Amino acid sequence: MAINTMTVEGRFIRPEMRFTPSGKAILTGAIIYDHRGKDAKGNWDVKASSFFDIEVWGRDDGQPGLPDMIADLPKSTIIQVQGTVRKNYWDDKDGGRREKTILTVHSACIPMISPKTFHVDDETD
Repeated sequence: MAINTMTVEGRFIRPEMRFTPSGKAILTGAIIYDHRGKDAKGNWDVKASSFFDIEVWGRDDGQPGLPDMIADLPKSTIIQVQGTVRKNYWDDKDGGRREKTILTVHSACIPMISPKTFHVDDETD
């Protein structure tokens, strides 16, 4: 078991599909989780939101896989993803050091649609 494994559940937003020069799919996007709580009147309200940037790599053989399944979901579909965490570092145009934490997804589950879990290495029919 990987030590830096993380599971996140929330609404999938901002999907963007790209391809490497060799044709491998890379889906990027974010999972948003709303932290809810009761207001002064006792009504439920969103107090804050957390965003988790994700990337999903396609299969080496170029066949449809996990990025294609996730990319076709309707906007803001509830999804649960599991993967490994890494940080990207770069210098911005003003010379400042920047960083971004990314979850590289290895499996995903759409709990509202089906209990089936999809993995990066799943075979397609």
